[in-house]
Amino acid sequence: MLPVLCPITNLSSDTKLPQTIIYKSSLELSQENREILLNRKNAVDMYIDGVNVTTIEEETRIDKATINKFVAKCCKINPITNEL
Repeated sequence: MLPVLCPITNLSSDTKLPQTIIYKSSLELSQENREILLNRKNAVDMYIDGVNVTTIEEETRIDKATINKFVAKCCKINPITNEL
């Protein structure tokens, strides 16, 4: 299985994780942190699919500013490949 880059961290206030983590799979996370990660991923996916930010906020319970922050983290240019 290929490693999964997880740029959406800071899963909870008591979690001591670095800003970016590489997991072999999301199954290595605790159930609580896995649910948080998947909810955040869902918010980014919804944004990319063109869903209104207010709708995303209502469905995921993630505030607009945080959604925008997650999207910005996921949409950076890779300095090695120069790809989005």
